[in-house]
Amino acid sequence: PTTTHPFALVTVNGASVPSGGVSSSIPLNPGSNVLNVETTAQNGFTRQSYQITITRTIPDIAVFCGASAASATELASGSGVVTLG
Repeated sequence: PTTTHPFALVTVNGASVPSGGVSSSIPLNPGSNVLNVETTAQNGFTRQSYQITITRTIPDIAVFCGASAASATELASGSGVVTLG
């Protein structure tokens, strides 16, 4: 995230993110995942909160043609990650 003022602050899921930087990796489980983003103005008091919902779908097992059932299940159930930046 990038702020318009150099002294404004941003947090993603409670972790500070420098303006113009990238958040740490955020694991995404299958289904809805809520990210909480908070901005604090340069005065240190004015705050705005945002919730971003990301829905991770489970890939169709048929996409993995030729894969064994065990490896297709492992691929479909693994955790994804996202970063904000």
